[in-house]
Amino acid sequence: MVAPPNYGSDYSARFNAIYPDLAKAFAVPLYPFFLHEVAADAKLNQADGMHPTADGVDIIVKNILPTVQAFLGAISGQRS
Repeated sequence: MVAPPNYGSDYSARFNAIYPDLAKAFAVPLYPFFLHEVAADAKLNQADGMHPTADGVDIIVKNILPTVQAFLGAISGQRS
């Protein structure tokens, strides 16, 4: 997730760096914004304006699926 823009540029810059830094430190893929193409689109969100509708979830899954598949491909065969 990314910080909402109304939190201010200083806070947003510091918050938005957390997940990329963690992904780099732990060598894991990062999907930077889960609600890409869904956030702030009223027809893709429920009345609360925060949670996606079924159509919104479909877009989220379509967008994130290649990243998930790539990650699963990269770890297949690994055992803990």
